[in-house]
Order: sequence, then C-alpha cells, then structure tokens
Amino acid sequence: LVGSEMCIRDSRKTLQHGAGYWDTADCYSGGNSELGIGKFLAANPEKRKDVFLVTKSDSREPKGIQKLLDRSLTRMETDYIDLYFLHGVDSPDELTENVRDWVTEAKASKKIKFFGFSTHSNMAKCLTAAAKVGWIDAVMTSYNFRLMQEAEMQAAVDACHKAGVGLIAMKTQAK
Repeated sequence: LVGSEMCIRDSRKTLQHGAGYWDTADCYSGGNSELGIGKFLAANPEKRKDVFLVTKSDSREPKGIQKLLDRSLTRMETDYIDLYFLHGVDSPDELTENVRDWVTEAKASKKIKFFGFSTHSNMAKCLTAAAKVGWIDAVMTSYNFRLMQEAEMQAAVDACHKAGVGLIAMKTQAK
C-alpha cells in the first residue's frame, strides 16, 4: 500500500511539472510499470486526458499484439493507448500487411490513436521503410550527434519528416 501511495503521489507530481508523455512497455519491470500507471489512473481518472500514454508490444503477430494490448489496457486502467509501438523492430520486414491490417482495426475500435515502432538497430533502413509504407505514425529511435553524422541516417530522418512520421529520440547522450 505504501508503494501504491508513492506511485500515485509521484505520478501526480510528474504531471504538475509538465511531463505528460508517459512511455512504458508491457515488459518493463515485469509489468509493474503498467500496473503503477494503472493505480494512478484508477485513483485519478480525470487525469487521463493529461497523459499521452505510450506502451509497446514484443509480439509481431496480430493475435499476440492484440493480447498484449488488451493486457496493457487492463493493467493501466484505460480504454485507449495514445501511441502503441512494436518494441525493438530491427528489420523493415517486420512491418507486414498483417500488422497494417491489425493497426487499421485497432484504430477503428479506438483502442489506439497512433501506431509505430521503436528501433535500436538497423535504424536508417527501418526509418526509411516507415516513411514509405504510409501507415506508421511515429518511430522511437536512437538519435544522437554520432549517429546523425551518417548520410543514410540523415536521409532517413528527412524521409520521415516529409512523410509526416513523428520521430521520438532516445539514447540522445550516447558517445
């Protein structure tokens, strides 16, 4: 109970300080990250509108993606996810028509607003593919000075910009 109270207090403070982008995944801390967010939202349902909620799926098959999304919705005590990612996409081949069809259905059912993926390797190729497929809303990618010296990465970022694919930077302090 003390941990729950601390989680709720800390989450409230986070919002008071203007941090409304909350990024988690079904696997973070063995699911406890999502459960903590759920405790906060259950105690403060009026705050859901102030949180841009992001979570991720490790599955690549529609049935598995749906199962993990449903579990995340339950854990976080919400009816929708603002941005849902496939976690750790390493190849454009993972952006299949089956996934695209699932995304279309999930958006139509209002379980997700936006869809994308996170990537930690082969990033330029993955970003370029995101710009081309037409159904990726955002990509979370490593982005730092060293990586941006590569012409292929610069071209991929430009392609995403032109296609309207949002980019979220992670690991910005890498050497």
